[in-house]
Amino acid sequence: MTKLKDQLLRLIQHDAYRKLAEFTGQFVRVAPEEKEAILAGIDFERWLAETCEKCLQGPPAC
Repeated sequence: MTKLKDQLLRLIQHDAYRKLAEFTGQFVRVAPEEKEAILAGIDFERWLAETCEKCLQGPPAC
């Protein structure tokens, strides 16, 4: 993978982990009717960060 692609993946991964931390912190303070949306955000950001990690490891993961 090219250096630029690696940098972009790391940037996306870093942002996903940051958002994951924010969602996790919000979860305990939100109203019950908002918890499902927060959980969906947590799942998505975790998936995104893990996918970036797999792509950074190289083929055939990505």
